Amino acid sequence: MDTTRWDVLSSYGAPEVQSPNIGAFARENIVFENCYAPVAVTLPSHATMLTGMIPPQLGVLDNNHYVLASNHVTLAEILKEQGFQTGAFVGSFILDSMFGLDQGFDVYNDDVTGEIGIPERRGDETTARALEWLEHNRDQKNFVFIHYFDPHAPYDPPEPFASRFKELYREYPEFVQDYVGEIAFTDHCIGQLITRLKERGLYDKSLICITADHGESHEEHGEFSHGFFIYNSTIKVPLILKVPGYGGHIRVRDSVGLVDITPTICAALGIESTGISSGRDLTDSFYGRENLYSDRAIFSYSIEAKKYGGNSLLSVIFGEYKYIHTTRSELYNISNDIYERINLIDLEPNRVPQLREKLRNIVDDFATNATNGRIELDAETARRLERLGYVGTTESAANLEFDPSASDPKDLIDYHDLNSIALAYVWPDSQAKALSAAESMIEMRPDLFNGYVMMGKILISMGRADDAAPFLARAAELDPEGTRAQLQTERPHDPAG
Repeated sequence: MDTTRWDVLSSYGAPEVQSPNIGAFARENIVFENCYAPVAVTLPSHATMLTGMIPPQLGVLDNNHYVLASNHVTLAEILKEQGFQTGAFVGSFILDSMFGLDQGFDVYNDDVTGEIGIPERRGDETTARALEWLEHNRDQKNFVFIHYFDPHAPYDPPEPFASRFKELYREYPEFVQDYVGEIAFTDHCIGQLITRLKERGLYDKSLICITADHGESHEEHGEFSHGFFIYNSTIKVPLILKVPGYGGHIRVRDSVGLVDITPTICAALGIESTGISSGRDLTDSFYGRENLYSDRAIFSYSIEAKKYGGNSLLSVIFGEYKYIHTTRSELYNISNDIYERINLIDLEPNRVPQLREKLRNIVDDFATNATNGRIELDAETARRLERLGYVGTTESAANLEFDPSASDPKDLIDYHDLNSIALAYVWPDSQAKALSAAESMIEMRPDLFNGYVMMGKILISMGRADDAAPFLARAAELDPEGTRAQLQTERPHDPAG
């Protein structure tokens, strides 16, 4: 489930009505209460999920300009060697086969172009294709990966899910109501899968994993959407497992990660998972054993602020505490402050050295063992990613390096939010709003190239290339490399659309 917060599902405390199928599934199976993504970005998080390695080791740091290299072993490749038929059905261009996640899949269904106006397709269509494949292979050992992009913005749930939550969430903004509608629709699609497995007599012997690549911030800490910060609203995700032979409902409180999914599935199937270096086998937790790995530290990061000349964010979760390393570092006790409202960095400074050392050990490890998955994108690919709302990564931003003199990401969130609004220029009916956002970006930070290049792109899309020229010239003066990368998505204005 793309872009799904843990707390929006009933198995994590939300109203039952918005995820009844997952709720019923969770009450009979294994629920991990504290699972974390390595980054709140789709491609690298999925790469971790399907390999058992964290993004810096894989060389896949962001959605733009990265590909999973063929030397990394995926879960699909492992299972294919064990005689499984392997199929994947993805809901968005962001997981297109060109980015390398198709490794090991007999079928990788990623034909999502334009089905609902942008490079994604609705969950019911994804479900139908997955069920057709399962039906065709029902007598085989199968591994199927299904990706629902529906909860990702822009939120546009179909009826009856679009109106079902207006009253329940009447005190919340409309976008929250629509987001919950998308979650409920995705739950409905997952319910269809579970029903079909039961009808075909496949459910009881199936291992099933329900999870998310990252969450979604609804203005917590000033962030709207995901990818910029690494607070729990975007990093903490659901993880629910059904494993044949492990009956009954269990809730696991240990901190775990998406990096643990592949090694745990392999261990549950009795398969040696060669090539996996970061994830842990969690099968002992199925028996109620706690604190499996007492020295375990969970790593997360963000490089989004580096696109605006800001600092990286690096975090480590160890025990009850979460430490975020940046220009103005932060410390939270996430056992009693799950939404990270009280920064303890000045109140409990004695805890910081141990957490900083654990973070340093992780960073040193991947710095010496990382591969480079960076690629150059053609203009059409860059445009399709931009239509999904993703900001390109320049070469200077494509690393986790900490710079003590760089701006703190917390000082750039308003600028980032404006940039996200300005990206709406790809829709003709949003150009006025996008233009206003770009103007505010320039006014807020006249020293950054981003606002000028965004203004130029919007004007070009409106057929005003002459008006765009001075803004693009100023952007090139401030950052020639960044301007070239951002203009990669542009083409001459086409009045016919």
